[in-house]
Amino acid sequence: MNEANTAALVKQFVGYGYELSGPDVKPVPPILLSICKHSRDHTEKVYDEIVLPMFAAMEPAPKVRLTKLGTGSHHYEYPEEGLPEGLVGPITGIWHDAIMKGYYLAN
Repeated sequence: MNEANTAALVKQFVGYGYELSGPDVKPVPPILLSICKHSRDHTEKVYDEIVLPMFAAMEPAPKVRLTKLGTGSHHYEYPEEGLPEGLVGPITGIWHDAIMKGYYLAN
């Protein structure tokens, strides 16, 4: 890429990882996260020390819930004893309940 194309790409994507601020900007909606016990990359420590504090620092801070699953790996679909389709079912159940019980509705 040439300099102009690089600058345009940077301008387009800088800030995508951060909340927006200013007048007429909607707040970050509620966030629902889940991590598996044996995930190599998504550890409790990372969420407790980095991810959750990042959300808490936002103005205004969104509602955030983290479900720490007692089994599984980052590959949710991998079967294991008692979970023939892995954690897909339990995780989609959490999302379904959150949607149906109003977790994502504005307070």
